Amino acid sequence: PALDLLNAVPANASQRVLETAAGSFAGLYDLFRDNAAVQAKLASIANSRFAPALKKLGFVQQQGESTVDSNLRSALIGVLGTMGNADVNAEATRLFAALDENPAALDGPLRTTWLSLIAYNADRATWDKIRRLGQESTNNVVRSTMYALLGSAKDKDLAAEALNLALTDEPGKTTSAAIIGRVSGEHPEMAVDFALAHEEAVLNLVDVSSRSEFIAQLAFGSDQAETVKKLENYAQTRL
Repeated sequence: PALDLLNAVPANASQRVLETAAGSFAGLYDLFRDNAAVQAKLASIANSRFAPALKKLGFVQQQGESTVDSNLRSALIGVLGTMGNADVNAEATRLFAALDENPAALDGPLRTTWLSLIAYNADRATWDKIRRLGQESTNNVVRSTMYALLGSAKDKDLAAEALNLALTDEPGKTTSAAIIGRVSGEHPEMAVDFALAHEEAVLNLVDVSSRSEFIAQLAFGSDQAETVKKLENYAQTRL
């Protein structure tokens, strides 16, 4: 029924309605992260439904355009890129490559949108480049942003490497906690298991006032009963 309702959204709906519908598709897509067949079906529907709207808007913000158009563009780039839209991901690849010659290639209102998508879809070379950008940056905000993005990779091996990196001195304490939090977005069970296995080291990265909640919050996106049992045991024995 939920999918039928989303399918009923007309292609010429208002920007706010399209943005909300796209977000709902993204939520369903994430819900079925362990079911590739269902994700493929959702991606196909979403692409046919929303790609024309993004094509009409274009990838670049136009002078004088409305806020609702700008918001819709950002939402559609994130949703469609996450679902594997070829045009969106080709543009993300182009922009990220352009950083080699032009450090300002991603500057603008969509910088966070593009970087989040690039990090999510990262392969080894892309992940290493994001890390290098963090290492080389003299801007603390850019540095922490790049390191945190390492935890966003959907690739499990890269996510696991990000967790291990978080326990080194390289990213810095606050950023290390953010990396672990980012991993939990796509891989909540992995993040919880890692935190439980390295409890003392992980909690030392977190502000004292947040320590009692940090590990439980990592499980927010999990639908596994086993994760609940692990947290209940943790609460009974460690809190």
